[in-house]
Amino acid sequence: MLAELAARFSASEQEMERGLRLVQSLDPPGVGARDLAGCLLLQLERLPERDELAETIEVASSAQVKSIIQELIAAEDRQAPLSDQQLADLLHGRYGIAISRRTVAKYRE
Repeated sequence: MLAELAARFSASEQEMERGLRLVQSLDPPGVGARDLAGCLLLQLERLPERDELAETIEVASSAQVKSIIQELIAAEDRQAPLSDQQLADLLHGRYGIAISRRTVAKYRE
């Protein structure tokens, strides 16, 4: 989605990502989230005192996304592997997980 917006506004995907992060830093916490899970994570990040439950939720969410990415990579055709953007689009379409191409690349390693 950011790639489409970047093309529409003649900006780079990195500029769009920085703009999204700026919007996400505004009040109320969770504004600018790509989905409900992202909204909740943004709210957790902004808690004045991070308790054990908040830390557990954040770690579990990241671990779950990483696990799903690794399963998709393991199942892909080795002769024609999916691009990072294709994996990001698949995660969004199949699981409702909005994640950037760069995060997919990071988890791929």
